[in-house]
Amino acid sequence: MSQTGDSQSDLDTMFKSLHDETSLIRRCSRCGTRFTNHIGPTCSECGGALEPIPEANRPCVLLAADAPLDQEKFSALLRQLGCRVEVAENGNVALNKLEELTPDLIVLDLLMPNKGGIETLKILRADQRFFKTPIVMLTNKNDLRMIQAALRGGPTDYLLKSSDPEQIKERFRKYLNL
Repeated sequence: MSQTGDSQSDLDTMFKSLHDETSLIRRCSRCGTRFTNHIGPTCSECGGALEPIPEANRPCVLLAADAPLDQEKFSALLRQLGCRVEVAENGNVALNKLEELTPDLIVLDLLMPNKGGIETLKILRADQRFFKTPIVMLTNKNDLRMIQAALRGGPTDYLLKSSDPEQIKERFRKYLNL
């Protein structure tokens, strides 16, 4: 009977590790390939051992968006890429968080209360600390004038919120060098 108990314990441990966010983001100790949601102890590229990537070593992204659904959607996509995500509900909160945070990528919603994406973008681009940080603007609007106004602020890219999730992740990968 203890053998059954031990097997159940092993299964519980394996199940927990498969669903523990920190264990799902791993890097091969031999070739350095990064894996997200890869099941198995070895690298599919070279057969090396997979090791968890500590949270402190993961890319950090600041996401500024006021709508809870946008926060959830884009946070989930970024976490699927193995990122740590800090969320701000407007530009003022984002700027405050940046006093203590050095993100690898900043994602700004174009239209937010208090301080919108364009105004926040201009402040960030004027700050030497964030001059080279990739900044992606998000918008629901396919309004050419609004997009042109955003582009004058110097974003690295802009995305329509309704874009295909795989395309969004691909753009984020590009700026995070994943």
